[in-house]
Parts: sequence; C-alpha cells; structure tokens
Amino acid sequence: MSFTTSQPIVLDCSRVYVIGDIHGRSDLLDRMVVQISRDLEMNPVSGSVTITLGDYMDRGPDSRGVLERLARNPFPTDFVALKGNHEALFEAFLQDPMVAEHWRRLGGLETLHSYGMPVGDLMMSTNYRQAATALQAAVPDEHFRFLASLKTSVIAGKYFLCHAVRA
Repeated sequence: MSFTTSQPIVLDCSRVYVIGDIHGRSDLLDRMVVQISRDLEMNPVSGSVTITLGDYMDRGPDSRGVLERLARNPFPTDFVALKGNHEALFEAFLQDPMVAEHWRRLGGLETLHSYGMPVGDLMMSTNYRQAATALQAAVPDEHFRFLASLKTSVIAGKYFLCHAVRA
C-alpha cells in the first residue's frame, strides 16, 4: 500500500466543508451534498470549498456510486479529494491480488460487489488473481482517473488536512 507524497495544495477560501470516510455510502454522501447546498443558500459566501478526506470505498454497499458522484464533483463548491488507505488498498489489490487476504476483511468484498463482481471465491480465499483481472475490466476509466487525481494533503486557510493512516 503506498501513498504518493507531494507538496500540499494551498487554498485561499472563506469557507471549508470537510467530509471524511464515506465508505461506500452514496446515500449519506447525497445527504451531505444537500446539507452543503442548504447551508450556502442560507449563508452565502464566495470562495467555498469541499474537501473529502478519503476512504470513499469499502464497507458500505455502493462504492461504485460514491466514485461516480465524486468523479463529477456533486458539490456546489470547489472540490478537493484526498486519498485514504482504502483507495490505496484498492490500487494495491489490482497490482498484487494477494492483498485481497487483507482487503477483504476491511470491506473489499462490498466494493467488489458494488461493481457487480461475485465474491464467493474471495470469501473462501481463492481466485484472487481472477477477481483482480475482472475488477480491472469492470471499473470505468472515469473512476481510475478520479483515483489517480487524489491528493495526499491540502492546506485551507489555517487548516492542514490529510487522511491519517496507521502504518
């Protein structure tokens, strides 16, 4: 599992919305978009940004739907997406299918299921390579572009934001 280190993005903004650990819950993401929209309607401000802190996939039922939404910026603000350890695990699985031994316990099966993949073999610790190949084919290019665009940190005003990862 690897994170690409880079200099943090520095933003000049007057309002920052921060969302962490969506974990495949497109329903809750949709509710957050509505809440941010309402807040901006009631308290208008120029120069607002929404920052998501990673962990878009795994555990919840709709990782695919979360990536669909985020790849198109559903927010009524500027948007910066950061990388979490679950995105790193997803990428690691595609490069080394044996990562499934760890990933499946952290919600990887739910992500595979959201892309229409059968998970029975993975539940039984078999056919990891076949599952990685099938997943690579099932994930839309737009999702891979979104994942490749993820940043590791951002500075917004006086705040430094990143996804904390346990080594």
